[in-house]
Amino acid sequence: MASHADHNLWEQERAFLERERAEKPELFKVDPTTRAGILPSIGITGLHPDLPTGYIRYSPLDFLVEEIAGKDDVVEITAEPKTGRSHETERGTVYADLVKIGISTIDAVQRVTVSIGLQAEQVKYAGIKDATAVTAQRISIRGSSLEAVMKLDVPNVILKNIREGKGALTTGMLDGNRFTLFVRVPSNFDATVFSNRLSDTNHYGVINYYGPQRFGVPRYLSHVFGLHILRGDLDNLLRTVFYGPSPTELPYHAKIRERIADAYGDWKAMRAIYAPLPYSFRHELAMLKEIETGGANGPVRAVQAVEQQANLWVRAYASYLANHLLSDWGRDPQKMPATLPLLLSMDPKARNLYLPTLKEHGTDRFMEHLRPFRFINIGRNPEIATRAFPKMRGVKVVTEGVAISFELPKAAYATTVLMHLFDAITGSPIPEWIRPEEIDTKALLGLGSMAEIQKAFRKELDLAATMRKGESEESEG
Repeated sequence: MASHADHNLWEQERAFLERERAEKPELFKVDPTTRAGILPSIGITGLHPDLPTGYIRYSPLDFLVEEIAGKDDVVEITAEPKTGRSHETERGTVYADLVKIGISTIDAVQRVTVSIGLQAEQVKYAGIKDATAVTAQRISIRGSSLEAVMKLDVPNVILKNIREGKGALTTGMLDGNRFTLFVRVPSNFDATVFSNRLSDTNHYGVINYYGPQRFGVPRYLSHVFGLHILRGDLDNLLRTVFYGPSPTELPYHAKIRERIADAYGDWKAMRAIYAPLPYSFRHELAMLKEIETGGANGPVRAVQAVEQQANLWVRAYASYLANHLLSDWGRDPQKMPATLPLLLSMDPKARNLYLPTLKEHGTDRFMEHLRPFRFINIGRNPEIATRAFPKMRGVKVVTEGVAISFELPKAAYATTVLMHLFDAITGSPIPEWIRPEEIDTKALLGLGSMAEIQKAFRKELDLAATMRKGESEESEG
């Protein structure tokens, strides 16, 4: 197996954290009341006040995402290593269906890239899929061969349906996504309230908010990082990335950030503080390296060193602005247009829509401040639909929770649908009422089975269950 640096760092860190958790369990508990402030902090203030409680992402199996690449072309979550034929007249690109568990698309693609010895720009994908999930999507690989890709053995990843072709994927080159989800619910779950909300969703659709995952779990500060970049304020960007407080972060990590704040400017000391957690703080460490060696240009180089993350930070700020407008319009649906232009646009009309807020935030000269960061793309006229209409495939309520499957077009998200159906919670602490059974949601809905994937990812699923058990025991304590 090729070396997978980030996976090795994660394994190293996990063993360290298990010891720390045993010694200091109080630092691994999050106050559940902090959840109440997440949605308003990211611009969402227009949800229904009476929603049943539901817990999402208890297990990666509870959140299944399959990319709809085109009409009648769904990249399915299966484990079989199907191989396509080579075509003499269609060479230059290797395409593969990537099935992953427990890591983001960015991390999965990076592992593939490192394993095969390529540069980041040679491996492309159409969209970013969730980390705490099992997902399937297409990737394109330039500069390699069918045989080399077939030999890859990548942690948390299955590559299948590998074949040769032409061209390459670009961001947005998909029709949408198919979601098959299991939402855990308490014993007093009101199925009638849920049914009424589901009926409204089917009839009226949902306001197409950008959900919490867009803003960087668990700190939910990505839009603040993006704001500093668009202000041209890299000093405050670095300080916020390194030690900005967040009520939703584990106290253990928050304590580390407090030490970083005290040591700020002593780069060697900061490196030593971060060192025991080289995976959790991998982005901070990459930025710190550039600050140490980059001289006056260190802050710019620090952002460039984490360009994929920086791109997400800037887009999170644009999403925050969009959420605010959608919340305002949601209070008076007659005002809501069919589409909403996004900030990062070449169309001056789109920019003018946000101008009062940009001036208030000091981000109105953002194009000037993006010049050092050419990797942050400005679209011709990007926009989103203000409402999303999920195409339902199945719903079933059982003792443990609600199984639901639906399809959405691109630029619409499953968590957006769920926040209109449930008072959706996730992460720590895990509620005591959770029933921990492993659920095959596809089988429950008569849409296939996850048995094959459960077998292929058994190690990863067992590890996730062990970690959940530890969190549950701490919550009960």
